[in-house]
Amino acid sequence: MAKSHEQKQRSLNIRQRKFLAEYLSGVSGAEAARRAGYSARNARQQAYDLLTKPHIRTLIAEAPKPLQLSRQEVIAELERVAMSNIKDLWDGQRMMLPDELPYEVARAVKRFKVHPNGAVTI
Repeated sequence: MAKSHEQKQRSLNIRQRKFLAEYLSGVSGAEAARRAGYSARNARQQAYDLLTKPHIRTLIAEAPKPLQLSRQEVIAELERVAMSNIKDLWDGQRMMLPDELPYEVARAVKRFKVHPNGAVTI
């Protein structure tokens, strides 16, 4: 059975995990090594050694990629969420419309729960 991403990360020691997290945040390998607690004098070599280990390379390849959004896209999304209207979630008979919601309304709701008495928590 293949190991999950989390199981593979747990197989690393603490400094290796810290290095991986720092490296994936976008800093250079040497800077990630320094931040992880490796010697500043040997940071470049340590980063090279870590980045050439197959299991670390696999974790880097499997890591989720950060979203690449422009400033305009972020502002537009914030406007959509801010201007969404909770009244758009219900029909005229006070029934929730989860399957019929417009995309702009649905993306403003993270989750909801329908209680046995019919009440809805958003």
